[in-house]
Amino acid sequence: MSGWEATLGGWTRVRYLLHVAAVAPAQREAALVEAAAYMQAHLWDADKLRSVRCEAGMPNEAAWDTWLATTAAHVHEEQERLLADLAASQHTPERARRIHCLLGAHFRRRGAFRAALEHYESAREYGITNEHALASYVGILQTAHDMGDAERVLLCYEQAHTMLRALERSHSTEGWQLVRDVAGLPDASCEDVAARLAAWRLVAQWTLCRDALPEPLLSEHSDAYADLLGPAQGAWYAVLWALCVHPPSVQRARAAQVLQDASFRQYTDVARAPRDVLSTYLVSDWPSCIALVRDAHASAWRCDPAIGVQRADTLLHTLLTRLIECHVQAYTCVPLASLSRLFGDSVPRILLDLIRSGARTCTSSMCAPPI
Repeated sequence: MSGWEATLGGWTRVRYLLHVAAVAPAQREAALVEAAAYMQAHLWDADKLRSVRCEAGMPNEAAWDTWLATTAAHVHEEQERLLADLAASQHTPERARRIHCLLGAHFRRRGAFRAALEHYESAREYGITNEHALASYVGILQTAHDMGDAERVLLCYEQAHTMLRALERSHSTEGWQLVRDVAGLPDASCEDVAARLAAWRLVAQWTLCRDALPEPLLSEHSDAYADLLGPAQGAWYAVLWALCVHPPSVQRARAAQVLQDASFRQYTDVARAPRDVLSTYLVSDWPSCIALVRDAHASAWRCDPAIGVQRADTLLHTLLTRLIECHVQAYTCVPLASLSRLFGDSVPRILLDLIRSGARTCTSSMCAPPI
């Protein structure tokens, strides 16, 4: 696996592992076993876990039967207790609001996302302060992210961001613990919550985008969203944003900008591949750059649920196109065979696409005599 799962948590981790199992045959068994172990340790969706275990070929052991019985009893008891508390709190709005938030978290852990959304929405109806509204929006965002509803994430982000800005302007701290509790960030500042909101938005944007790529999230508050967006994932998003763009002058400016970012450098001090792609690009070390890009496509981009296999292939084609355009711009004449050795068998098709799109710098490449 790409290592992205190291910091991921909750349903984000499960979704990543199941995606890897679906697209990477060599890692299928390991990903399924890890997903099952994580779900059994941290989540309450017995039906989903049973399906994953079956797909992984895991035997039904006594410990599994015990977990099923114990978890079912605990979940039922917890649900009944919360619903009883809610029924007794209908004339106490603040208590009812808190219980709706607890029920939202309860159903989300069970994978009952629609029920979770209903309770977070109900909590918002009981709210009377900006903190109340923001706490509800955070719960909705987390649930929408967990269920893969990118459209809902983007819609709710704007509302949550508006509430957060209002709180920052008012310098209010009353009720801030409510937001921390729902976000799962015990010591969160406004900046931490803003970074977490931005992470939800970025993943949703990557899920939906088809043309221009979203700006990367390179933040010193990355600990606030590491369970949603791993450092490697964020670094590769930054690389793709920098290089899948036209013209080459913008490419170079973006690559330099990302390389100078302190958060990007901090992560890539350990896992250097994203930094090395940009560094080799800036010094025109094309063989190294292309090799790193192809490896990232196979090991990282295709394994990202937000990108998916088909779009990872499209991104590779787009990136190679932009790199070829940058490469040939520096020469009067570039042999086609030389380009093919560097960039692969798709070079003729890419050059034709560039010529049709009006990239004048590529016409000489097509006329060059082969070596």
